[in-house]
Amino acid sequence: MYRFLKPLFLLIAFSVSGGSVACASPVLDGWAVNVDGLFVSFASFNTATAAQIPNKDVVSTFDAGVIDNANGFGQVGPGGTGLGRLGIDVFGEGPHTVAALLDLHIDTGDFSFFDEFGSITGLPAAGLTWQIDDFYFGTIAQNVASGGALPNTNAFADPNVGDVSVALAYSFTVPHLQNGTRVNFNVGFSSGLPNLNPGLFYILQNSNDAAGTIFFSADLEPIPEPSDWLLIAGGLAAILAAKSCRRDAAVECSDK
Repeated sequence: MYRFLKPLFLLIAFSVSGGSVACASPVLDGWAVNVDGLFVSFASFNTATAAQIPNKDVVSTFDAGVIDNANGFGQVGPGGTGLGRLGIDVFGEGPHTVAALLDLHIDTGDFSFFDEFGSITGLPAAGLTWQIDDFYFGTIAQNVASGGALPNTNAFADPNVGDVSVALAYSFTVPHLQNGTRVNFNVGFSSGLPNLNPGLFYILQNSNDAAGTIFFSADLEPIPEPSDWLLIAGGLAAILAAKSCRRDAAVECSDK
């Protein structure tokens, strides 16, 4: 039902605003995540918390604390920018798949979102798949909800513009004796040419009516076993102690 109300909301919001033009900035209209088949839907994005994803294997946690969502739909409320890092921790030895979908637009005060197009740059890492499509009229939402690999397709290559949503899915294996893996979904925005990491794969989102580029990437980060953290902490303490001893010895020598 919301897909039919969205254009009406935008029309009303535009009328109320008087059509004023502001500096371009990203606006988060909604998002969805899937952790090993456990789906938090677009419709509840503004209240999604870790408690809404049930435990899988040992436990999986959903951390959206550094994603700016501002608890509201972007077009009709105090929506956030969507910028930041969405981190999902997955525990349990074996295969896992984690996917994230973002519905963003670059806003200049006119609330337009049907003027968007997408592209990609770089090579996807092993296990990383992607999609650029319309959330309501395409297959991107169903594909993320299914929890599998994405088809690596772009329904909105320039100049075929529309209402762009982007998604990344990472399939990976938590190895034996590793506590878990964190999947980081990174969202950035640049008003000019974005400064991208050449070693990463990015989905880029642009608008014909607003300057700037939204860039979306993902990476994996191992979560060591608790015993490994103790070894790391002990090693750091030993390094600091050795540096302190050398510094003290140097001071003694200079005093003689």
